[in-house]
Amino acid sequence: MRVALIGFGTLAQRYYVPALRLQKDVHVVDVVDPLKETWPLAKSAFPSAKLTVDCHDLLKKDSIEAVLVATPPSDHLEIARSCARQSIPVFVEKPLMLSDQVDDLHDNETDWKNVTV
Repeated sequence: MRVALIGFGTLAQRYYVPALRLQKDVHVVDVVDPLKETWPLAKSAFPSAKLTVDCHDLLKKDSIEAVLVATPPSDHLEIARSCARQSIPVFVEKPLMLSDQVDDLHDNETDWKNVTV
């Protein structure tokens, strides 16, 4: 499975990288993080992965089969919605959204019609 890892902060580095590297059938092909300071660590963890600062163009690629979102919580809902629009399975670390984003979720229910939680 070709996976994009969106966010390469402390949690991703400590927990998701080791877990992803243990999965023989999972290949991290893209790492997204706006902080280029994390890129050397990302390249070390996933040498063949492409690095980028923005996930939106990345999510339009046919090569992505799943996404793991490890960004600050304020970004979770927007990224999950973008994945849903592209029918890309997504795992979002908790919380899925902030409490002030709940109304936005209900206002845009069509974005979630093919999503199983």
